[in-house]
Amino acid sequence: MSAWEAEFSTPGTSARIWLVLEVSLSSQSVAANTSTLNWWLRMEERTNASPYNLSPTSSASATVGGVVYSSGGLTYDFRAPNVTIQVASGSTTVSHNADGTLTIPVGAAYSGGSPLGDASFSSTFTLPAIPRNRMRVGVDGVWKTAEVYVGVNGAWRMAQPYAGVSGAWKLNNNS
Repeated sequence: MSAWEAEFSTPGTSARIWLVLEVSLSSQSVAANTSTLNWWLRMEERTNASPYNLSPTSSASATVGGVVYSSGGLTYDFRAPNVTIQVASGSTTVSHNADGTLTIPVGAAYSGGSPLGDASFSSTFTLPAIPRNRMRVGVDGVWKTAEVYVGVNGAWRMAQPYAGVSGAWKLNNNS
């Protein structure tokens, strides 16, 4: 799981309120070359100062891999101590590059108005590469590099590729 955050400007108050976006990898599909991500946008009170605005004038947005959530007409109430307010959450599936790599944009913004102020940030999130099957053997009678990956306990491990040659199994290790 990765998280990004920005502190609200909170003009004229001693409040310490943070806008936080968490993104976690839910699953990856080798066959489809995709990753499914879960995300959660929230506001966290880290020093109690009790700002609130119950008029629906606030707005928020979140970007995770090009998928944009936005909403207006939001309110907030931090009068109780140590409040966390969920703004939005969701799940999105993103397609990786042909080589299995992917870096996506992430970001969020919240316009809270007085007395909370605003907070925003943008960044990138590099996902674990999806192994792409790149096995080539027996090219013009020469062994070429082969990479084969298998899923073991939720992690990708490189396997030793063997090929049948003249009735015998031979390890494809360029030897």
